Amino acid sequence: MFGLTKKIIGAAATEIKGANGENSDALEAACAAAALAAAGDGDIGSSERSKALSLIKNNKRIGGVYKESDIERLLDLYFKKAEDGSGRNELARELGDLKSHPNAKVMQEDCYLIAKDVCTDPKTGEIDPKEQAMLDKIAKVLGVNPDDFMF
Repeated sequence: MFGLTKKIIGAAATEIKGANGENSDALEAACAAAALAAAGDGDIGSSERSKALSLIKNNKRIGGVYKESDIERLLDLYFKKAEDGSGRNELARELGDLKSHPNAKVMQEDCYLIAKDVCTDPKTGEIDPKEQAMLDKIAKVLGVNPDDFMF
């Protein structure tokens, strides 16, 4: 959403733009999905924060077109929003913004997989049940079927 992006980079800015002039819907949705997933168990750990930044930064369709500093500032803001119900609802609306995007399906899948990776324990491959419940909600809002990603 334009208002959230404007808060991040200052009042003089109009909107975060990617390297090729993309609007920020994909970046905002990826950050929202990561923040919602990380907050699913009630605690956003530092490892989840750094993992989210790494995943988004290394995604060629999202991180490849935005400055790392913009990604980091947006994630920080969204992690704060994910701490309460009204903020989580606002983040869910960010996910919905992708539905009208020309490349929606791919972006929705990327956002879901980023959220899933944020929640997945790297040692065991397991996901906390509360975070899984949040992932299910994220999938529903994004319109993706989690069963399509059986790897």
